[in-house]
Amino acid sequence: MPMPVSLFFNVKPSTAEEVDIDSITDPTIRELAIKRNREIKIMRDANELADKVLKEKDEAIKQYRVLDSIDRMTEEEKNKNSQLTGLKLQKAVIVERRRREFNLNAELAIREHEKAVEKAKQEDFLKCLREVAESVNAEKK
Repeated sequence: MPMPVSLFFNVKPSTAEEVDIDSITDPTIRELAIKRNREIKIMRDANELADKVLKEKDEAIKQYRVLDSIDRMTEEEKNKNSQLTGLKLQKAVIVERRRREFNLNAELAIREHEKAVEKAKQEDFLKCLREVAESVNAEKK
């Protein structure tokens, strides 16, 4: 198994600089330099890709945290909504009770008014009868 060129030159690809191949005349060293330059390029590409993947991972974690907080807010909203629904039901019951009470009071007021009108009519009728009786009695005398 061939040894990687970076180990042969004992240089880290991330900090290594590519060699100018045109200045090398020995074919063996030139071939090793070409392999070294390829490896350096591959390692740089790999490092760039790893950095990109790490950035995407960090972004994904941020998005997950945001979504998780939204889910928690949604749960809290559901709880608040159920509490609000309960309060709305209580309010509806109270409003309905007050509406019935108002209607009963209105009916009682209408009946009292009708009784008062009826009583007034009867008093007027009796008053008229008295006046007629008095006038008849006055004519008789």
